Amino acid sequence: GSEASGGACAEVRYDLRDALVEAARGALRGVEEVALWDFPAHGNRGDSAIWSGEVALLRRLNVSVRTDLVCSSFVPVAAAPACDGWLEDEGQRLRRAFPPSSKRALVLHGGGNVGPEYPPYEEFRKNVVETFGRDYRIVLMPQTVTYADEMASSLNFWRAAANATLLGRDALSAKLLHVHACGGGVFCRAALAPDAAFALTSVAPSPSEREVLWLARGDAERAQTVDRAAMAAAAADVSIRWDDLQPGEGPGDVEAFCSDEGHCVLDDLRGE
Repeated sequence: GSEASGGACAEVRYDLRDALVEAARGALRGVEEVALWDFPAHGNRGDSAIWSGEVALLRRLNVSVRTDLVCSSFVPVAAAPACDGWLEDEGQRLRRAFPPSSKRALVLHGGGNVGPEYPPYEEFRKNVVETFGRDYRIVLMPQTVTYADEMASSLNFWRAAANATLLGRDALSAKLLHVHACGGGVFCRAALAPDAAFALTSVAPSPSEREVLWLARGDAERAQTVDRAAMAAAAADVSIRWDDLQPGEGPGDVEAFCSDEGHCVLDDLRGE
């Protein structure tokens, strides 16, 4: 088929996308609409790709995303206000706007922040489980877990959820979620699933029809420093456009993407 064009690398991408779809289908079976929470209100566009993939994945499964419920757990912006508002007063505001139902679920953004390095995100997820875990199905999109074994008991809060599926985007993460969060499958379900960004996989144009975009982190998590002048010289007649992921931190990054650069990943969701 047309999806097979592009060689072995393309085939791997499609296989990963299909595995992601099947894992999400199992987690969301019977669900018609969701609240997609924890919008990545920061400059890491890798997380923006993951969010966009989650939206694409839910559309592929014919699951509607309630745009009025989109929120950010850590850095609120105009497009995604603080999730705290939904957690106040034992979640009564959400229960009125989005009553518990077998056809509804709370879906939490995936990525790589399940671990001791990012306590605000873990605290948010813990609060979601404590407030809504008894009444709502909760799905954690594919995540990387960075807890060492001796700290993995920090995941035990998931055991309070009556119906939760936790997706790990690598084998070790899936194992940690299965053993420590779900008690070996007694309290919830954990499964292996590729990164949600693979839901964006589509037929790509041939290399001769593409520009090159070097997307590199500029913050403390960068793998290395790139010599842009040397890279440009080595590229010869290929035009390279540079785009820093995180030259700085804070909501100003996301607001700039939305207003100036057209990168806002909520626009497509809202039909703008």
